[in-house]
Amino acid sequence: MKTILSLAISLTDNFTGKNPIGHVDVYLKELNKKSIENKSGYHLFLDLEKYHQEIIHQKELTVEVKSSNYFDTQKKINLSDMIKKRDNKNKEPLISIDLIPFTSYPFSQNMTLIRGIVNDASDAKPIPDAIVKVVDDDKTKSTTTNKGEFVLYFKDMTNKDIVIKNNKRLINHNTSTNTSTELEIFHPNYKKIVKSLEVEANTINQTTISLEARK
Repeated sequence: MKTILSLAISLTDNFTGKNPIGHVDVYLKELNKKSIENKSGYHLFLDLEKYHQEIIHQKELTVEVKSSNYFDTQKKINLSDMIKKRDNKNKEPLISIDLIPFTSYPFSQNMTLIRGIVNDASDAKPIPDAIVKVVDDDKTKSTTTNKGEFVLYFKDMTNKDIVIKNNKRLINHNTSTNTSTELEIFHPNYKKIVKSLEVEANTINQTTISLEARK
């Protein structure tokens, strides 16, 4: 019996632009079904329409991606439409998903990173699900883990992005001082703050950020 491709998923490491590092699991949540990975790194779901017609014709299904090296990711898809296009227009049912490195990601030692913890100013308990981003740079951002940890990484930098100060190579991120990088920290239960810090290039920079609860 011929096997039919119902869905193919291409995963890309947001940091390297290549296939993900380490083990990655991909599921269709509503079907409780795990993908098969082929030799090219595509995650495949086969023959779904043979066994799951009713669920497939729901408006949306959820693709879940889980890995210890990347943040868990979900993407809504209309699989029924994708299968129709496959059958009528000979178009492959393919989607692409970008994976954001988790705090445990094996960055190289010479990478420019900010590793930090966001905690509650009143009791120093970690704050999960806070968003930490570089001001005026929506690409450089992270979400804190259950331990309040986050990591920001800077890539594709040139000499124009570096300022020398006291024999240190610092990131110049369009701030008034030219040697500080400004971080915005958001959480719905806490007051938003902006923190400035000097980020040394090709180094792991450490910081702790404390937030005050909204009253």
